[in-house]
Amino acid sequence: MRVGLFHFYSLTYGGGGERFITELATYLSSRGYAVEVHTLPWGRGEAPIELPSDVLYCEKPVHRVRVDVAYYMYTPLTPHLFFCSAPKVAGLHAPVVAEEHPSAIDSFRQGPHVFAAFLARRFAVPGHLRMFDAVHIVMQARVAHPRVFFLPNWVDCSHRDQALQARERKPSKFYVLYVGKPSYIKGFSRFVELRRLIDGEDIEFVATVPPDSLAPGDGNIKCLGMVPHQQIWDLYAKAAVLVHPTRRETFGRVIIEALASGAPVVTTNLPAHTMLGLPLEYASTVQEMATRIHELYTEWTGDYSAYLARSRRLADEVSKYDAATLLPQYEAMLTTVANEPST
Repeated sequence: MRVGLFHFYSLTYGGGGERFITELATYLSSRGYAVEVHTLPWGRGEAPIELPSDVLYCEKPVHRVRVDVAYYMYTPLTPHLFFCSAPKVAGLHAPVVAEEHPSAIDSFRQGPHVFAAFLARRFAVPGHLRMFDAVHIVMQARVAHPRVFFLPNWVDCSHRDQALQARERKPSKFYVLYVGKPSYIKGFSRFVELRRLIDGEDIEFVATVPPDSLAPGDGNIKCLGMVPHQQIWDLYAKAAVLVHPTRRETFGRVIIEALASGAPVVTTNLPAHTMLGLPLEYASTVQEMATRIHELYTEWTGDYSAYLARSRRLADEVSKYDAATLLPQYEAMLTTVANEPST
């Protein structure tokens, strides 16, 4: 069976959506499917393209594709740039199209292309989705379509044991980690403000953002730039806590990756986070985030064995999102739609 995966960003953008496509393509290829990845040339960055050699990758403004089933990373524009007669699945991943009540202000702050998607979500998406044979959502939500698959994102839990073993030796510093783009929507400004509130010789703030993301006076944050996906697991394993201060989200994949590595997570009380059903440290303000971090720091310094026990519990809890369980369900969704398209 030929499977087409369509995305509105170049895989070189290096965000969560690009990793989703890469890992899904890799899995399907390993299962013997002929996989093609087609993207638009938007968001070109410096991330490497890490697809298997037998997966076709094509990046251009307009695509005409012949496959047996197509998976679209959905925006209202993509069906008009990826022409394909095969049965189609619309994957609702972006908050601006997947949330029931997206914010006009937050959408506007992200730029004109995101604000345009917000307007489309508000006025056009419900009817627009009817051109698809099925809709895939990563969080529970009401979607105006007769055929909806709910499948959350996955995490590779095979890194668990190595990460927990690395934590057995207490590091010299309490690393506070931020993983993501330095954007308003991801809450990077909150992370910077948090750094101003927390200080200590054995506390270090680390972020996977370019050094030029900081302004004078933003404090001492170690900016690593883009970290390749295979190296990110080493970073998670060293982190004493992940701070994920995002303002909008559809699914917190960074959260489940950190937990799978045994790192506690301080994050915002969004539906996308609470619906994960995981033991997270919630905070509504930067001051509350600082309080949660101080509590973890106290445990880390005063009772490291209790901190390690916490890490093991967190890694156990997130196992329900293991790729070994979820990726076969994605495969089943695609084969079902290919064999039983809507009539």
